[in-house]
Amino acid sequence: MKRYTVALPDDLKKEIRKRKIFETYIRNNTISKSDASFCESIDWHPVDELPVKEEVVDRIKSEDKSSRVKVNDVADIFR
Repeated sequence: MKRYTVALPDDLKKEIRKRKIFETYIRNNTISKSDASFCESIDWHPVDELPVKEEVVDRIKSEDKSSRVKVNDVADIFR
């Protein structure tokens, strides 16, 4: 049987690894140290792929907006 080697673009390799990490995270709710360092290097975490919980959306919508203060300049925040 003949074997062929196909060079994959780096972007595709990254997406494949992300998918593998995500599936492992879903099953075990943990990731390995090497996977964690990979995630850190690309600024990504498997939790980023999970849907937002409805309770979080409801809490954000129901927050009291009257306590907010309008700011005209960013420097006003640090006074």
